[in-house]
Amino acid sequence: MAKGLIEKRNLDEEIYDLIIGKIINSDFEQGQQLRINDLIQEFGVSRTPIVQAIKKLVSEDILVVNKTGKVFLPVFSQKQIQDIYDVRMMLEKGAVAHLCAIEDRSRLVQALRTQNDRCRVNLECAEVEAYRREDLQLHRDVVNAVGNHCLFNSYIRVQNLFMVANYLSGSHNMNQQRQSLEEHEVLIDAIEAGDSDGAARAVETHIRGALERVGIGRASACS
Repeated sequence: MAKGLIEKRNLDEEIYDLIIGKIINSDFEQGQQLRINDLIQEFGVSRTPIVQAIKKLVSEDILVVNKTGKVFLPVFSQKQIQDIYDVRMMLEKGAVAHLCAIEDRSRLVQALRTQNDRCRVNLECAEVEAYRREDLQLHRDVVNAVGNHCLFNSYIRVQNLFMVANYLSGSHNMNQQRQSLEEHEVLIDAIEAGDSDGAARAVETHIRGALERVGIGRASACS
């Protein structure tokens, strides 16, 4: 492949990642319009990589385009947010039930503990974006460990919706994030013990807490 094409592809991915970072950092608001010219000025690049990054973000349900071609962050109703969190809960509960039934879980458990340690290190260093990225990765690792590509692809779509709803709707202070780390440990302990009921409870507790942080305190419909 020509060098220029490699550089172009990498620039598209870099802009994509920068926009994801702004979402994770809560730098946008739900419903905010993203203007291509503003992004060109902010990131100091040409129009093409911005457009390509936006196309990818739209294809992943992270951004939306209206009938006139304008690009926005999604706006979710409370019912839509509830639905997103409920589906996430169903998928993660199903995943941990499968993982608890695996005969040798030692490598998986070690990998999850290592990932949670990465979350902890970033949180202690006040690296908020890095912490949140590692947190999202830990949950992807749980679902991906099942080894079902259809399940994992479905989960990625739901996690993308969750990411926008969670970081553009809720409050996230240090104590809440420390609590999230401890909830991860409870989940990992349950997987290690092969305790599917305990793992399901840990998933429910964790996602219910996230739901409360976006201002929806009622119990999940999946519980």
